[in-house]
Amino acid sequence: MKKIFFAFLILSVSLFTISCDDEDSGTLKNSLYPVKGKWNLEKIGTIENINSVNVIVYEDYASDEECDLDFLAFDESLFEAHDYSFINNACEDDYISGDYILENDKIFMSYMQTILGEEIEFEQTFTVINLTNNKLEISYVDETSGELVFNIFSKE
Repeated sequence: MKKIFFAFLILSVSLFTISCDDEDSGTLKNSLYPVKGKWNLEKIGTIENINSVNVIVYEDYASDEECDLDFLAFDESLFEAHDYSFINNACEDDYISGDYILENDKIFMSYMQTILGEEIEFEQTFTVINLTNNKLEISYVDETSGELVFNIFSKE
C-alpha cells in the first residue's frame, strides 16, 4: 500500500484549495510557501458509500516500525518524498525528489526517474483539501483503481 501511495501521489492529478476558516488560528492564508516543511503521513482515506451517502473513511497509516516515518518535504521550490520499507533486515528508502510550483490553487510537481536506463520526467498536481500550520490534507486519484484517495499529514 505504501509503494502504491507514493507512486500515485507523484503520478496523479488533482486540484488545490486552502482552508480559510478565520476561527482556525493555525490556518495559513496568504503565505508565499504554505506547504514549506516536513510532513509525516498519518492517515489514508477512501470514499465509502454508507447508507446511500458517500463518506470519507480514514485509517491510521503505519510506517514500518524498524524504519523512519514516511514523509513529504517541501522548501521554496523543491520537494522530497520518502517511503521507507524494511526489506532483507534493512530499511530501504524509496526516495523521489524534484521541483514544485505553487500557483493559484495548485501545486505542480515534476521529477526525473531512470526506468530501464532511460530518464523519464513525471508530473503531478495535488488537490489540497486542508492546509494549516500543522495539518496537510490532500486527495489524488489512484490510477490503478480509479478511486479518489485522501491523505492526512502532520507537520514535524
